[in-house]
Amino acid sequence: VKQYSGDIAVCLLLLLLGLRFVESPGSVRLSIAMGIAGGIAILLSQPAVLVAVGLLLALVVERARKGRVLDVAPMAAGWLGAAAILAYTSITNLSASTETWMHTYWGEDFAPTSLRSWSDLLWIPLRLTSFIGYFALQIAPVSAKESALIGVYALLVVAGAIWLARSKPAATRLLAVPVVVAILAALFRILPLRERVVLFMGPPLVVMAYAAFQMAERWVPLARSYGTRVAALCLAILPAAYLLAQDPLPRREDETRPVLQEIRKRWTTGDRLVVTRYAVSPMEYYGRRLGLTEYTRLVPSGEESSEAETLREYLRLLGTLDGEPRVWLFVDRADACLRAATLSYLEAIGERVETIADPYGTTGLLEVSADLYDRKQSARRVDPETCTLPQACDG
Repeated sequence: VKQYSGDIAVCLLLLLLGLRFVESPGSVRLSIAMGIAGGIAILLSQPAVLVAVGLLLALVVERARKGRVLDVAPMAAGWLGAAAILAYTSITNLSASTETWMHTYWGEDFAPTSLRSWSDLLWIPLRLTSFIGYFALQIAPVSAKESALIGVYALLVVAGAIWLARSKPAATRLLAVPVVVAILAALFRILPLRERVVLFMGPPLVVMAYAAFQMAERWVPLARSYGTRVAALCLAILPAAYLLAQDPLPRREDETRPVLQEIRKRWTTGDRLVVTRYAVSPMEYYGRRLGLTEYTRLVPSGEESSEAETLREYLRLLGTLDGEPRVWLFVDRADACLRAATLSYLEAIGERVETIADPYGTTGLLEVSADLYDRKQSARRVDPETCTLPQACDG
């Protein structure tokens, strides 16, 4: 289960509460209710801690202009209390080794520490543009056409933000908080500015983009306002239409059940089954229903291990099957290196009997397959610590 959609929901709730608070004349009862509702929500999302702090600062500034800063106090107590609880539990459960590994893993997604090139100077705007393409269109541009399409959305975000800042400054300041927080978190190496990690800043950018059309309605003659609305509707439909054109329905990929059903049909007494890391979940669901309840998992013992150490650990696990006559390897969501390394090791110590290919011809990361190796005809032994890894693992 991924937490990213929950991050979006919680941050949207906090934004809604903040906007309602700005619009309200101010009452203790309302502030307490918002503090309780927001506090409970914050406990469900780590990025919401940063967003909550940013929103509270914006609300304090807003109320200070009216000389009523204390209006924010009850709500701030609930939000900051929940933020403190979540921050404390997160920090105390984070080991130094895990923190180091996480900063290394997400290293490219933190803002550069020096500005030595144009890419460093443009890192933030380029990342934001990339995020707009990911959130609005679910694509990483690979052609000039796709880059131009993302550029249109980016320009709309900028135009809409400027118009909102002039027409509704208080609401715009709150709306900008998730975006500003995500940028600052990347600058201070708190949270990586990576598409899926900062999905919570997507809705404000969408609002800004469509605000540009509201701005256009104010500028164009009344007779042409209908065309502006049609253009806005087309732009809203365009992402879905583009995705359907690129990948028509019905979409059939990453389906594990057909492969497991074939394994079950060909299963004989004494067979052993080995399952790669991301195939464990489908094994738990479909495998049990098919009677495939015993299997060896290729999973790392520690998240802090390097890719090379993890791969050697997998090969050692395969080495423990030495002496087993028939071994099935069930693979799902494995990169080229893992797939090649495990298959080549099993081929080195046995003979491949048959292959169950992906039922829909999918290749790459989402390919689902199974291979059966028979060691009756082979007495070869290969040391998993010193065997040569395939070219797919180079670099």
